[in-house]
Amino acid sequence: MIWWDKKSIEKYRDAFFRSTYDNRIEIFFKGWYAFVLVKLALLGPLFNDLMQFHQLIGGSSIAGARMLIIFVMLLGIMLKRNYFLSILMFVVTLWAHRIIHPVVNGGDLVVLFFMFLGIFCNTRPEFSEGSSLGLFQTALSNFSILMGKVQVTLIYLVSGWDKLTSQSWRDGSSLFNLLRVDYYPANWVGYLTQDISLNALVVISWLVILFELWFPLMLWFPKWRYSVLATGVIFHLLIGIGLSLPDFALVMIWCYLLFLDARH
Repeated sequence: MIWWDKKSIEKYRDAFFRSTYDNRIEIFFKGWYAFVLVKLALLGPLFNDLMQFHQLIGGSSIAGARMLIIFVMLLGIMLKRNYFLSILMFVVTLWAHRIIHPVVNGGDLVVLFFMFLGIFCNTRPEFSEGSSLGLFQTALSNFSILMGKVQVTLIYLVSGWDKLTSQSWRDGSSLFNLLRVDYYPANWVGYLTQDISLNALVVISWLVILFELWFPLMLWFPKWRYSVLATGVIFHLLIGIGLSLPDFALVMIWCYLLFLDARH
């Protein structure tokens, strides 16, 4: 039986209109609210510098903006999600990025993407089961979850392909330079790798490339998914701790929640 026969098409169609929204998805999106809140709170010591930056480029005053955004994010965590709240969280996150954009990184852009996606992944207000609005709401939510999964896999595939086509990554020189930049590696990593051989760097570089190409493909196989996710957690923890990039590591690990099976 081929996967596109009539019976299989009906199976996928029915699955698409069956609600997969549960507490796991609710927690997933509220986690992004918590991320923005915590990041703004931790940026307190840098906020005066950020204000000076905005004044330097002629931006408007942002005094009090940080506390207001933190307050709104707290409300988002406490209240039940709905379409209006999700739109508000996305707009406020955009505002936060405008304020802190000198220190925004790739992880923040991933957060912003999921804030936008969260607008369409909602079940409130609730419509009667089987109604046209109810079916549309469910389909829109399921499609949003699917797009979130696709986005996660594309992050790895694009990064892996970029490294694969880069001579400096294939010969280990990119990794060598990365480990020599004082801003990134933790002190203990710099100490352990100060005498590392070029051959070892080449091996590590290729392991990273192969992981980033292998990981997003294996995610779609339920049999291997949890083992693959565990490998991804270890990978990002090593990067987060070793290269002093904890926020990006946490963002990518949090994305894995989308791939966990729902528990009803």
